[in-house]
Amino acid sequence: MVADDDERPTSARPWFAYVNLMEAHAPYDPPLRFSPVIQGDNGSGRLGTLMSQFRQVPLRVHPTPGYLRHIGSLYRASTQYQDWLVGRFVDHALSYERPLVLVVVGDHGENLGDHGLFSHHSSLHDTLLHVPLLIWSSDGAFGQARIGDPISTLGLSAWLQACAAGAPSEPPQPDGAVVSEYESTAHHTALPLELRARESIEGALPALVNSPGFAVHAGNLKYVSVDGTADRIYDLAADPMEKTNLLEKDPGLAHRFEAFRSDWLERRAKQPTYSETWDASDITPQSEEEIAEQLRVLGYIE
Repeated sequence: MVADDDERPTSARPWFAYVNLMEAHAPYDPPLRFSPVIQGDNGSGRLGTLMSQFRQVPLRVHPTPGYLRHIGSLYRASTQYQDWLVGRFVDHALSYERPLVLVVVGDHGENLGDHGLFSHHSSLHDTLLHVPLLIWSSDGAFGQARIGDPISTLGLSAWLQACAAGAPSEPPQPDGAVVSEYESTAHHTALPLELRARESIEGALPALVNSPGFAVHAGNLKYVSVDGTADRIYDLAADPMEKTNLLEKDPGLAHRFEAFRSDWLERRAKQPTYSETWDASDITPQSEEEIAEQLRVLGYIE
């Protein structure tokens, strides 16, 4: 939790707390009280779930249906534990007895064998892009509603600042298409462990491992473009798992997204290359410690 100081917030000024929860992040190791091994097998088998919990890193090229069930059970238990932690935080925040605006948002989803993938890389599928966004006000000012159209999370910071100034009378609303970009896995990291076993199999690696791509959500339609592959458009309402490319029957649909593609290419042309943004000579023991401290604050390391 991050605040301006260690004192309880006063009634004279806004107060902001940021809580970063990692419990639903791989590897999925829920505490015993939430574990499917203790609570019940959820149809997955207790022994199989326990063995899968200990063998999450060396994921298989072709995981068995049982393995997928076990991993799914562990992930759901981890999210239940995280939900319980959110509840404890909310109870604590409400004890301050002052107006409260609560935002719960995910930074990414997770592939659990979906599309032949695990974790949250090398993919522009909605299993990663469609994240929870919950907004609640203690005074009921926002009412109750479920918004089905896509909303970008990019505007949340400005919206929260406006909340602190007493401005918003409603939560963020859909504002046109939502664009998501991915620079390629190789741009940022080495080949993830769960994909290394596929490296020698021709065509087994997702295109986004080595190529950039982007996606556009516009209503029910989703346009996906990745360098070196054919463009795709899906109707998410009828095809949530993104299996049927509408462009195969109606290539003209791509014209709706030409402006987005042009903008994406223009942004890429202006971005510095990876070698231009990374200089090993700039790394010093002091800067490494500063990075480590930031990672500790965010909960990535202890």
